Amino acid sequence: MKIFFRFVKASVIGGLLFMVPVILLLVVLKQGVDFAKKAVGPLARQLPVRTIGGVTVATLAAASVLLLIALAAGLFAQTSVGRRMRGWLEDTIVGRMPAYSFIKGLVGGASVLDDGGAGTQPALVWIEECWVFGFVMESHADGHRTVFVPGAPSPLSGAIYFLPEDRVRQLDVPLAAVMKTIHHLGLGSADLVKGLLGAKA
Repeated sequence: MKIFFRFVKASVIGGLLFMVPVILLLVVLKQGVDFAKKAVGPLARQLPVRTIGGVTVATLAAASVLLLIALAAGLFAQTSVGRRMRGWLEDTIVGRMPAYSFIKGLVGGASVLDDGGAGTQPALVWIEECWVFGFVMESHADGHRTVFVPGAPSPLSGAIYFLPEDRVRQLDVPLAAVMKTIHHLGLGSADLVKGLLGAKA
């Protein structure tokens, strides 16, 4: 019974930690769409067509405005000033949000093994004479990796290891797929690790 309650507790906590930043993101997007609709609403009302595919023209126009703003912000983020600002925001505000790094990896799909730490990369890591799932959070200049090894069923709690390169096998699978199989206590992992479970060289 205690094991069951620990399982439920870990699942609830892990679910909440994952849901909080997602909900915040959805709230921000909704507020952005509502604000953009107010800005483009008068113009949209002048058009002869009010809906397209069941969606109001005002909503489509608002979404288009947000996409243009996101494009402009993305281009700005590539500048030196933008990179400094993004770094400051990640260090002081958004980087403190639970699961921010995971969501950043999900959205960006970047590999820290390739670009020196711009995303969260799923991997197999050799610990205690066996392979376990891990998330490479950062690459070191000397070849070591900062690896977060998640617990189950909550992939957002675990331990941090500093491992040499030969104890890390990068997985060419979506980060979300690894998180899902961890949440389901390993179910569905066979396809994710196929051909990669040989003994460490």
